[in-house]
Amino acid sequence: MGEKARLRNELVDGLKARGAVRDGRVEAALRSVGRHHFLPGRPLEDVYSDTALATHRDGAGMAISSSSQPAIMAVMLEQLDLAPGHRVLEVGAGTGYNAALLGNLVEPGGRVVSVDIDPAIVDEARAGLERHGAANVEVVAGDGAGGWPSAAPYDRVIATCSADEVPAAWVRQLAPGGRVVLPLELTRAVMFSVALEPDGACLRSVSTSPCGFMRIRGSLASGRAEPLRVADGVFLEAAERAAGGERVAEWLDGPCSTTAVTPTGSVEEFFGLRLWLGLVDPGACSMILGPELAEDRRWPALWRVGGSAFTVGVLAADGLAVLHRDDDAGPAVLRAYGEPTAAARFERAVASWREAGQPGGRGLHVTACPLDVPLEPPPGAHVLRRRFSNLLVELS
Repeated sequence: MGEKARLRNELVDGLKARGAVRDGRVEAALRSVGRHHFLPGRPLEDVYSDTALATHRDGAGMAISSSSQPAIMAVMLEQLDLAPGHRVLEVGAGTGYNAALLGNLVEPGGRVVSVDIDPAIVDEARAGLERHGAANVEVVAGDGAGGWPSAAPYDRVIATCSADEVPAAWVRQLAPGGRVVLPLELTRAVMFSVALEPDGACLRSVSTSPCGFMRIRGSLASGRAEPLRVADGVFLEAAERAAGGERVAEWLDGPCSTTAVTPTGSVEEFFGLRLWLGLVDPGACSMILGPELAEDRRWPALWRVGGSAFTVGVLAADGLAVLHRDDDAGPAVLRAYGEPTAAARFERAVASWREAGQPGGRGLHVTACPLDVPLEPPPGAHVLRRRFSNLLVELS
């Protein structure tokens, strides 16, 4: 067995051991499609690590395209529930690796169309697919918000970039009995991979899983503020830009106070709290550290995953409060910078989360409906108003 095959099998073995891969067909696809075809020149140890690898960055240093973390790729492929002969639309071509996996899973007889807004990314994905030898995948350039109508209908639609609603074009291009899987941004920088199926005029979720993806570009991204860059490699995602947002760098250079907190004992708990914060406090925020700072313990971070680190908090006009952990197994603390307003708001949100039973991602249900469909939310549910649709979010 060659080194590439050995490393690939070791990666898949690890994904199986952690429960990220459960479906035998997804396992077989991961073992047969070489990720190295799509990341030429990268060290094999990086290529076959369970890590998202950025391939393109913008002028501020934020990644705008990547090869996604294999674990979440596997989860989303299983959410799709692919079968031979399926026609698939992929929005966001990336390196082409995910499209190759899709193509493998719909053989024989299936076809994949992968659309990306960036012509350079399209060219790179095509080159990777040619190296791999995929014969049933087509990569095209276009705004993915509009899908790709000339090859519709599709049995499955998958997005490898996040959006805050499900574009109507994807629904129109979905075949009867079809399914859409996308990283759905429910609140600012809080997203879950959601599998949705038609239910009358709406789409209802059949499974959800926490995830992290770059946002869709093009028409669906219009009007959204960019992350706030507070230092080299440090970005802040906030639901609202509080008046003091531009002072975050100053606050982070100054003194801070710490308070012990009890949540965040697990990833599931963390994502539940992160979502709850976004639903109840307009200043909910996430701090993201790039790979160069991911292991730098001077910066506030709670989870270190896939070469990056991130945490959650509240941004106020006069201060910032974020969760931090000195080591991966240690207790979490709340770091407060500037005035204590943000810390008090954070603590109130945590108290309401506890009173609600600490709901997490496992009890998340999402319904996406056109604007003209009336919604009657049950007690405790949240309605998120979007430009073209409404999302009903239920937590338990």
